Amino acid sequence: MVALSRAHGNGRLPAEVLCPIPFSPRFTMRCDVIDSLVDLNKAFRAHFGRDIVVRSGYRANPGTSNHGWGLAVDFGGQMTQFHTAEFNWMIANARQFGWGHAFWAVPGGLNPQPWHWEAMDQVREMTGRWR
Repeated sequence: MVALSRAHGNGRLPAEVLCPIPFSPRFTMRCDVIDSLVDLNKAFRAHFGRDIVVRSGYRANPGTSNHGWGLAVDFGGQMTQFHTAEFNWMIANARQFGWGHAFWAVPGGLNPQPWHWEAMDQVREMTGRWR
C-alpha cells in the first residue's frame, strides 16, 4: 500500500486503494484503515448510542496533508471543540484502535484542531514518523 500510494502521490491516490467509510459512505479513506475506523466507531456507538460524525476523509488536493494519503479523518459533532464528552472519550480510547490526535492539532499546538485524527501506524509507515 505504501509503495502504491507513493507512486501516485499525496492527493492522487487511485480509486482502487480508497474505500467508503461504512458509517459515513460519502467519505473515503485508504482501504487498509477502514477496519480500525469501523472498530473505533463501534466502541464510540456503544458508549454514546450513535455513530461518529464524519466531516472529511480523503481529500484529492495534492500536498503534505495526511488527508491526501487517505490516512486522516475530520470528525464533527462535539469533536469540533476540545474537552467535550466526545473529544475526551476519543483521547481516552482512540489509540487502542490505532487512531491518534496529531501533536500540532492539540490545544496550544501549531494549528489546534480537535476534529483531526490520524491512523498512527499507517502515517508512520508513509512518513517515517508519528507526530
